[in-house]
Amino acid sequence: MKRAAVIIGSLIFISASFIVAAGQTRRHKPRPLATPVPTLTDAQIISQAGDNPDPSQAQPTETPRPPSATQTRLNNIDARLKAVESQSPADPDAKQKRMLLNLQILNGAEQRADNLRKQVFEMMDKENSIQKRLDEIAYLIQPEVIERELQLAGSLRPEEVRENRRKQLASE
Repeated sequence: MKRAAVIIGSLIFISASFIVAAGQTRRHKPRPLATPVPTLTDAQIISQAGDNPDPSQAQPTETPRPPSATQTRLNNIDARLKAVESQSPADPDAKQKRMLLNLQILNGAEQRADNLRKQVFEMMDKENSIQKRLDEIAYLIQPEVIERELQLAGSLRPEEVRENRRKQLASE
């Protein structure tokens, strides 16, 4: 019995080893066969209709198109730009001053934009806080909430106290 168990165990071990070894071997991919190159025989020259133009036949020529409206406009703008550039002085100091002035104008515009952006954020914060307070007041002005608040404080005239609290919240 022991001997049979040892033989069966060794057979299982050997078969598992063969399976693992078979899985580790490299499999060769089949290579595609080279396609045979066809050989050309009896080459023929076939002429095409447009290969030999007939000199007696008139060749069509392109007629010059009148310039389009866009092209004339571009030419006009180009001419005006060249005229403006030719009128401007070639003095580098004047050009430098003009660039400095443009830079100052740009810096001023950026500062104003920053200030306006800050003001917008501040206004949004104020608006949010006011909206929050309005929501609180809308809740507090409800008659049930006013009654609940004033239940703890004793009074001989609770109607007047409720009315005063409602007026106070309404004025806010």
